[in-house]
Amino acid sequence: MKSQRMFIAIVNKDDASSVMSKLRESGSTGGTITGGKGTATNSILAVLGLGESRKEILYSMLDSDIVDLAFENVKRVKTKGIALSIESLDGEEKMEKSEFVLIQVISEYGYSDDIMAAARRVGASGGTIVMGRGTATEEDTKFFGYPIVQEKEILFIVSKREAFERIVEAINSIEAIKERGKAIIFTLPVERFVNLS
Repeated sequence: MKSQRMFIAIVNKDDASSVMSKLRESGSTGGTITGGKGTATNSILAVLGLGESRKEILYSMLDSDIVDLAFENVKRVKTKGIALSIESLDGEEKMEKSEFVLIQVISEYGYSDDIMAAARRVGASGGTIVMGRGTATEEDTKFFGYPIVQEKEILFIVSKREAFERIVEAINSIEAIKERGKAIIFTLPVERFVNLS
């Protein structure tokens, strides 16, 4: 069986289909697109309420022998965003060799802006927030006898390897998310990273 890579592209709304088209040209069999929102990086845009932008996140599994071609084809898409690939994990060694790290924080709804602010204070340049929902059992959460599905936010931050520990520490220092079950954080080494513009 061929080895595979997880390909992730975070692009402007309505552009993920164009990226998927280029992946299909490269040999991909398909993918999944979810919605998200970007985080403001320009303080003037943020004050005007224009900094937040709608994003799409494309996930696709690629055979390792088409990854180079896929990245070359995707770079030709007229969009703004990033694309990265993640190799199957093999312990600490991959993290040490990786130039970039994908930090993912899954939190209860309403915490991602505070999490992103803490990450920015120590050097993160931006992130993407994806909406989700928890999978708690009926016994875990009920309201007047009816189960509640907890809304979640997933924050993706791509960081240089030398900065990711500092960012993780800053996020872990937020008092509001220290309570058990409020948030989890995990990191993955990025095999390849490219800015799309």
